[in-house]
Amino acid sequence: MARAWIYACFFVSGFSALVYEIVWSRLFVHTMGTSNLSITVVVAVFMGGLALGSALGGRIADRVESPLRVYAWLVIGVGLGSLAVFPLLRIASPVLGAVYRLNDGQPDHPFFTIAKALVCAASILLPTAFMGATLPVLARHVTSNLTHVGARLGALYGVNALGAVAGAAAAGFYLILRMGLAGTAVLAAALDILVGIAILVAHARARTPAPAHKGARHARERATRAAAPPSHAGAPAPITVSRAVRIVVIAYGVSGFVNMCLQLGWTRALVIAIGHSTYGFSVIVAIFILGLALGGWIAGLFADRLARPIAAFGWILVATAAASTAAIPRLGVLPARFASDMAAAVRSGAPGTFDFIAFMQAGALQAALVILPSTILMGMAFPIVGRVRALSPQAIGSAVGIAYASNTVGAILGTAITGFVLVPLAGRIWALLYLAAGAGLATGIAVLRAAPGGSRGRRCALAAAVIAALLGFCYATRPAGVLDAGAPPAPERARRYWNPAIFAQGSIKGVYLAHGFKSHDAYVEALLGWWDVPYYRDGEACSVAVLHRRADGHRSLHITGKADASAGESSFDLDTQLLNGHLPVLVHADPRACLNLGLGGGMSLGAMAAHRDVGSIDLLELSPEVVEAARLHFADVNGRALENPKVRTIIGDGRNHLAHTARRYDVISSEPSNFWIAGIGNLFTEEFHRIVRDRLRPGGVVCQWVYGYNIRGEDYATAVRTFLRVFPHVTVWGNSVGDTLLLASCEPVRIDRARVAEALAAEAVGSSLASIGIDAPEDLFRYFICDGAVLRAWAGEGAVNRDLFPILEFSSPLGYFDKDAEILAQLAAAAPGALPEDMLRGFSEEQVRAARTRLRHGRMLRDFFRKIGNRSFSGALDIYEALAAERDSWSLECAAFLLADRTADMGAERRAHLRRARGIHDTAALCAVDGYRPGPAAGDMPIVEHFTRLAKAAPPGRWSTLVALARVQLHANRVDDAFASIAAAAQRGAPEYKLVFLKGLGLGMRNELAAAEKLLAQALALAPNDPRAEKDEIAYNLAYCLEKLGKSDAAAAMYRRARDLGYNADAIRAAIERVLHPRVK
Repeated sequence: MARAWIYACFFVSGFSALVYEIVWSRLFVHTMGTSNLSITVVVAVFMGGLALGSALGGRIADRVESPLRVYAWLVIGVGLGSLAVFPLLRIASPVLGAVYRLNDGQPDHPFFTIAKALVCAASILLPTAFMGATLPVLARHVTSNLTHVGARLGALYGVNALGAVAGAAAAGFYLILRMGLAGTAVLAAALDILVGIAILVAHARARTPAPAHKGARHARERATRAAAPPSHAGAPAPITVSRAVRIVVIAYGVSGFVNMCLQLGWTRALVIAIGHSTYGFSVIVAIFILGLALGGWIAGLFADRLARPIAAFGWILVATAAASTAAIPRLGVLPARFASDMAAAVRSGAPGTFDFIAFMQAGALQAALVILPSTILMGMAFPIVGRVRALSPQAIGSAVGIAYASNTVGAILGTAITGFVLVPLAGRIWALLYLAAGAGLATGIAVLRAAPGGSRGRRCALAAAVIAALLGFCYATRPAGVLDAGAPPAPERARRYWNPAIFAQGSIKGVYLAHGFKSHDAYVEALLGWWDVPYYRDGEACSVAVLHRRADGHRSLHITGKADASAGESSFDLDTQLLNGHLPVLVHADPRACLNLGLGGGMSLGAMAAHRDVGSIDLLELSPEVVEAARLHFADVNGRALENPKVRTIIGDGRNHLAHTARRYDVISSEPSNFWIAGIGNLFTEEFHRIVRDRLRPGGVVCQWVYGYNIRGEDYATAVRTFLRVFPHVTVWGNSVGDTLLLASCEPVRIDRARVAEALAAEAVGSSLASIGIDAPEDLFRYFICDGAVLRAWAGEGAVNRDLFPILEFSSPLGYFDKDAEILAQLAAAAPGALPEDMLRGFSEEQVRAARTRLRHGRMLRDFFRKIGNRSFSGALDIYEALAAERDSWSLECAAFLLADRTADMGAERRAHLRRARGIHDTAALCAVDGYRPGPAAGDMPIVEHFTRLAKAAPPGRWSTLVALARVQLHANRVDDAFASIAAAAQRGAPEYKLVFLKGLGLGMRNELAAAEKLLAQALALAPNDPRAEKDEIAYNLAYCLEKLGKSDAAAAMYRRARDLGYNADAIRAAIERVLHPRVK
């Protein structure tokens, strides 16, 4: 066969190989779970098969007459073997279940791990071994002598890797979405089988003698046979391998280890920047392999002409380490940089032109800038190593096989050791990347020392210079907080490198945050000023951070750059987090055994554990870091649920546990993350819902969270349509910001009033539900949206999300940046009728009317939130007026709090909205942001009396109400009352700087000026650089205190600082004039 056709066939092999890898990785998740241990087992077996096949295939290639024919049978074997994976995994599933039940609740038990490894090996070891053998076999065919080993290997490696790039892109962006997993695998298998058959047919024709009368055909045949390499039959003679060559092969294995560490580190960092959707991972894989392909092709152009190839290999390793090191600081600021760039693109483009495709295109460019330089150098190593190891024309296959196997074994070790040792040990992605780059640098220097020929001293001197330069670069760009103690102050920009306050935010949500800033620097400085990060950890499976907003104490739990839980007065999803635990327990008649899938901040778990009739709860959480963060930083809002003896914490894959456990549950509450995230879609498939249904006891209830924001209507419909195929009786509940809960059972869902009332009478449950406006059973229905009949009609017929056709994971990211589909409004419009009375049990007619009223109030509040989100303040205030007419104090307080928060950037227009709202119904939140002016309803009542009345009507637990009350009391010279309010606010978790500021004001009013100065200065130091903190007012009051103490120069300087912080310029000008030029009396 002509060499071009051989390369084309090898391109197709590379294409199919990556398709298999992607498809199999998804299949094994269904059977073996998504824990780091399970994924490592799959990767180790996959790459182990490649290494085994490479080592054996090289030896076979050197002994057979026709390596090309062997290659043909190998690719046919890969195709046939891949088709067997599906039925083998189906057969293995009950076996795995039986093994799991021997140690139920221990997903990482050694017996279960061994069973998974055996299942994996039985399924894919043979086809992966065939894959691994193809490279040395084909290399033996196309290489007849040592003069062009590098060129041929570079061409083969580059072509195969380009095919892999095409396979990764095709499977990740198109094939699985359109054809499903099975269809995609069948396509890849068909390509391999067709390639193998085509080669066999062509090979047979090339060896068949032509009839004498067909001269032209005979001439072509002779030309083909002349182009074919000579026979390779017979065992090659023994070859002596020098020490330097052995060092090269070992170093190539170490480089496989290093490269895998770098790939894992890059991936963990990049998905925080470009989003951890399936498309983000596909982009990273495709770019990584593209770099290898380009590197192999480039090195093939000159590898055979190198005078000292071993030294060249050493320098390539050194250059790879240098390029990898240079990329580390960029990765540390990339989430914020990318968010700023995307926000600028949104501002400069026409409305509606920015979408997820544009986001991913820009993300691909950023990923390429980070990893392409290093991966090109990585790819350059293979042709050179192959040339060094190929010592005889008769042993080229063995040489290539040994080199490739060495590198692959290193990659296997890199996968396992990185995940289980290096990441937990280092605790930071940047530490892993620096360790990997350092190991690569040391390996390169070792090769340079062993390289024969040339000036070893000159090489060592140059390597020392490279090391010195890299050390200087690393010091100048060191991560925030590293080597700062006792050292000269770090450069200002160095505070940004890998600073968790910047890095943990991610960029896919950061686009919205950065939109309000004119420059990247302004955005970054805002993040640094806003947030404390009391917890950050890069764990085996994900990166976990707890962010604490200094201005108001808001806390959020970020997992790989996405907020998955929050707590604080400005948390608008606390209601969903609590309802996800309370609602299914309230509905079930006797909820003894419960399961909570996904911990987050632990509020759902705490809600579930608060019920006295709940006997046991199995908590399923994939990441131990999430458990630690919830225990350390959310215990006050989750009721210390993780310390509750009812709770059994299982660290592992929730789906895997449910699929294999022998336990049955009365209640299963599932609140995973959004299914646009890679891997989460497996918890929203029809098969998963059937697994959940099968684990319910008779009468069991399931509560499934589904997000209704950043999503297209058709994707939400697919999610609920899939759910409805399994559970016939469903009701939908939700909050005001787009979260929905599907409450379902195999029997009709009933709300028993007596049971709900009994639960509310318990202090733990009653106080928890009161915090979200539920004081009586009827209040529960402010969160009701519609019943299953309405939902079924709205969703209609259409696509269903299945294990083998995971459309949600591929479709939902595409709508992330689209205009809000307003799912809740659509569902409400589809259910304009009354509350379904067959759902109510034990409600009197009056109570039914009250429940219907709360249902109406809930819809009105959702409409209010929607209009505020659309910046339609006039329409929102119309709804506010309607709520006031119905005297729903809870909804009014929620609406007023949102109005006060969302009008902060409106300037003079804000005043008009606030005055209208206060004229309709005044609240403490509105009064506080309106400068504590008496509202229209106050009449002649003093402001302190008016505000005290408003504060009593505010929802319980808000520290901001007490802080505002203290300020009003201070203005009224009620210092003792103010100090009592300050103490109460401290008990509710008010930020320290606010408490210190108010105490300083109080002492100043008592004329204890020296003590007041100290406290005000402390408050100014503690206050964050955040408009919410009103730092300018603190500075102004400190300046006034200094003025009263007679410290004129210091007072004038502080007045100027207050002006710089944004205080009224006219007031500052008058104050400075008064201080510096006092009037003589």
